Amino acid sequence: MIKRHFPAMPLGRPFTQGECLAPNHPKRSEANGGKGSPSGRPVVGAAVLSMSIACAACLVSTAGNAAEAAGGDASLTQKLSNPVASLISIPIEADANFDVGPNDTESYVLKLKPVVPFSWNENWNLISRTIVPAFVKRNDVPKHDSGMGDVNQSFFFSPKAVSNGVIWGVGPSIQLPTATHKWIGQGRWGLGPTGVVLVQRGSWTYGVLLAHVWSVGGRSNREDYANTLLQPFATYDFHNGWRVSANMENTYNWKGKGGATVPLNVSGHRLAKLGSQLVDFELGVRSYLESPSSGADIGAFFTATLLLPD
Repeated sequence: MIKRHFPAMPLGRPFTQGECLAPNHPKRSEANGGKGSPSGRPVVGAAVLSMSIACAACLVSTAGNAAEAAGGDASLTQKLSNPVASLISIPIEADANFDVGPNDTESYVLKLKPVVPFSWNENWNLISRTIVPAFVKRNDVPKHDSGMGDVNQSFFFSPKAVSNGVIWGVGPSIQLPTATHKWIGQGRWGLGPTGVVLVQRGSWTYGVLLAHVWSVGGRSNREDYANTLLQPFATYDFHNGWRVSANMENTYNWKGKGGATVPLNVSGHRLAKLGSQLVDFELGVRSYLESPSSGADIGAFFTATLLLPD
């Protein structure tokens, strides 16, 4: 894994802060003051481990009804692999990143990522995708700050008609400076275009998500940013409630000293029914192929997505 010495960027998913330092703040070496891992590390680490064990147990326990959930609607798992599908969903994601910065600390993020489609007219859908870093825990900055991160709001206009399995959508991406502390947000509004194109054929879904956000206003004492996200992704559906997926959230900061972050995410998915509620579980690992000197080396994530199909 390559670590380069430039400021960290907000990671993709897209442009959410919390895994790494905002690019307009002091270097992590200054922030840590040469100290080792914080005393709060075992408590949060144990919580993440407990969550992972509970997740694994839940996936095993739902083995009986997953096939039934998937079989009820053969297109449901395809919709889950489609970022602009006409499907209301509420993903709740817990992220953990390890070996962060020169002192090998950790960061933790709890995200809410609701997706709500609207029928714009007889030919077009409008899909709202929101990413809310509801709780960010930083063990690599002074006072080990925690709080809410910057919210990202994207809208995709997507045609209802699908030709040869090709699906696409374009629209604006807006970053809101909602962070409750300077260490977990960028302090400025952001605006730019975003788009996605994907192909669904047989068991495969593959495509790419693009976005670029410029800072357009906010606190005058915070630096400008210009962040690009390039996210290729692929999913294989076994048509029995199980899916596997991989993506690379390539991000690049064009302002200041610039810098790239390239995490590779690999995960498994399980569609299940909990009572009458459809839930898609995802458990995955992350390896940073390239990151800033203040970035992480590895990570893990767990997502429970509540589904509200028509």
